[in-house]
Amino acid sequence: MKKRVGFVFLILHFGPVRLTLDTLESVLALPEDDKAIVVVDNGSHEAAPAIGERFPSDDRIIVTETEKNLGFSAGNNAGFALIRQNFDTDFVIVINNDMSFEDRSFLSKLRHLYEETGFFVAGPDVYTPNEVLHSNPFREKVMDIEDAKAQIGRHVQKMKDYEHGRALHCLVSFCRRKKNPLYIAFRKVKTAIHPDTPWKKRQEGVVLQGSCLIFDRRFIEGHDKLFEPEVFLYHEEDFLALRCKREGLKMVYLPEIRVWHMHAGSAGISGMGFKEFCRGSIERRRMMADSCRKYLEMLSQ
Repeated sequence: MKKRVGFVFLILHFGPVRLTLDTLESVLALPEDDKAIVVVDNGSHEAAPAIGERFPSDDRIIVTETEKNLGFSAGNNAGFALIRQNFDTDFVIVINNDMSFEDRSFLSKLRHLYEETGFFVAGPDVYTPNEVLHSNPFREKVMDIEDAKAQIGRHVQKMKDYEHGRALHCLVSFCRRKKNPLYIAFRKVKTAIHPDTPWKKRQEGVVLQGSCLIFDRRFIEGHDKLFEPEVFLYHEEDFLALRCKREGLKMVYLPEIRVWHMHAGSAGISGMGFKEFCRGSIERRRMMADSCRKYLEMLSQ
């Protein structure tokens, strides 16, 4: 028999275990009792013992392990399959493992906003405090063929920039990912002079940023997977937005609720040198281009 809860959080463990533990602490601090958490240890085999030590005998948390790193889409889909088997829930909230819920009324606000908007998929204001950055909406509209081709071109150009060590581009990117104080100061000044405010308005039909996605009961019951196709990394938001557009499922950006993205973009690069960063960035851009090519194929289907 499935357990009845109002909310199930789905967390894909990646990188330092402390990030996942801190995110769990933040979710558990939310006052609602009708919640559960599913953590997918995506091939690291480190999360389960650490979670068991920090949260002994806490039956609100379920940890499942994969044999290897399945990537973002397949890893989250593994957790979603477990949720569908074990829970009768109104919402599945997919979050990165470096998120913080500073607003303790997040879930109560979410229920009210759902009654008001009737979304199938929603995204909150995703705020990165160190950079004064609001990441939602991720894109103003679903990418068409020309947009996807342009994205591929940008990814390929960035690969060349990193490969040839074009100093300014590489250095700015490196400082951003390392949370360099000078870069953070620059971001704050830039934001003060040229405030970017699309995040302040509720919007429909936009592409939602993937670090926090909220799925309603109708989506949960009507789909076997959250993310299709199962690309390893990158552009998952675009695939999801295209699926929802084709199926007529309402996607809504909700600025009335906020999550804090505490380590956005910094996972895995502490202690990394500049040359190593550039090599890793070439691989990331290659994966981005590959995912975008798959998106282009999906558009033609």
